[in-house]
Amino acid sequence: MFTILIIMICLMSCFDLSAQLRGQARVDSLIAEVPNAEQDTNHVKLLQQLSFGLNRINPEKGVEYGLEGLELSKIIKWDKGIAKSNNAIGNNYQFLSKYE
Repeated sequence: MFTILIIMICLMSCFDLSAQLRGQARVDSLIAEVPNAEQDTNHVKLLQQLSFGLNRINPEKGVEYGLEGLELSKIIKWDKGIAKSNNAIGNNYQFLSKYE
């Protein structure tokens, strides 16, 4: 009985049971949040999530959101936001095969 329980737990852990949105649905939900976001670190984080979420779907648009996050990070003088925004931008350029 115990071994059956262990096997069932192992099998269930193999399946992705998360309820989080993925792909285009996640990007669409994040885009809907942008107009209502205040100009703070949370807005930068939202733009970074958008940028990373778009890297496989639309990397050109991902670069745009990354640049927007970078500009806001500079305005609010948030070094971590600057670094992560640059990372998001570079990630999208990698998917565009633009390595310079």
